[in-house]
Amino acid sequence: MTVHLIAACGRRGQIGRAGDLPWRGDPDMETVMKMDLAGFRRLTMGGVVILGRRTARGMPRLEGRCVYEWAGSESAEVIETCGQEWPGRPIWIAGGAHTYRTFAPFVDGLKLISAIPYDNPPEEDREHVFFPFDAYGFRWGGAA
Repeated sequence: MTVHLIAACGRRGQIGRAGDLPWRGDPDMETVMKMDLAGFRRLTMGGVVILGRRTARGMPRLEGRCVYEWAGSESAEVIETCGQEWPGRPIWIAGGAHTYRTFAPFVDGLKLISAIPYDNPPEEDREHVFFPFDAYGFRWGGAA
């Protein structure tokens, strides 16, 4: 079984704000968001998507995918359970920040991170959630 990572990050690694994507509702980001979500759908279709509880609650219904809403239980057991319940299907870790960090040791497949041309004023950083790049040994250059 292969475990993949999929994420969309703003210029400085932003992945969330107030339980949603930080760029949702920004008219300038509408086309980028539609393209990114279409890619998410295409890549994860038919697979297992592991989401943290807060992220899962903010997501629309993911038809055509098996969704595992992670509630903080032992991550190794979750991977094993998903592999047994949905054998042969790729597993995608899809957020939020705590879920990305916790499952980092299990990601042995693709690591797909979309660079979204979004940024916020630094004084609003406390309102944002950031991707844990250190857990994957990545450096984020803010490209977008």
